[in-house]
Amino acid sequence: MLKRRFSVTPTFLILSVLIFLLGMASLGYTQTCTDGDGDGYYIQGGSCGAVDCNDTNAAVHPGAAEICDGKDTNCDGWKPATDADADGDGVPKCASDCDDNNANRYPGKAEVCDGVDNDCNSVVPANEKDNDLDGYRVCQGDCADTNAAINPGVNESGTAMCSDAKDNDCDGLIDNNDPPCQTCTDLDGDGYGNPGST
Repeated sequence: MLKRRFSVTPTFLILSVLIFLLGMASLGYTQTCTDGDGDGYYIQGGSCGAVDCNDTNAAVHPGAAEICDGKDTNCDGWKPATDADADGDGVPKCASDCDDNNANRYPGKAEVCDGVDNDCNSVVPANEKDNDLDGYRVCQGDCADTNAAINPGVNESGTAMCSDAKDNDCDGLIDNNDPPCQTCTDLDGDGYGNPGST
């Protein structure tokens, strides 16, 4: 018994689809068009018109004006470069993100003690500057930011520091009131110091 093989050619397939569509049209078939967000654009495309790429948001549809929202508002498959949010902080460049490569800088961000303009208002708070370049800012406890010899990292001890009437280590204690400066002096050499004498 001879078996025959049938193959479907691309031409045959195209003709079959066309015949089917013509048959549906002759039966009065119409495509269902769904507009979930009421913007006049449909998710099906085809005879319904251009495809609505987001049928849950009426502001997003073919022909819509691009706005600064990080989305493809006009359904053309592209987002404007200024809509990019490179640092992922939720604020795109077009929304005045002053440094879109740093997630700790954007409008509305609370200032932190880092010497950077975190809230993008073009001002670094005065207490975040390190005017004496000692590695400490006022917001980090530097009580004399014009004198590099005075900062929280200083080891306040020794005769010079313990008698200069300055709070060298910015702990709120001056000279003999600061524990590192409180030593007992043995004036008579008997091996016992006098706690009242420093």
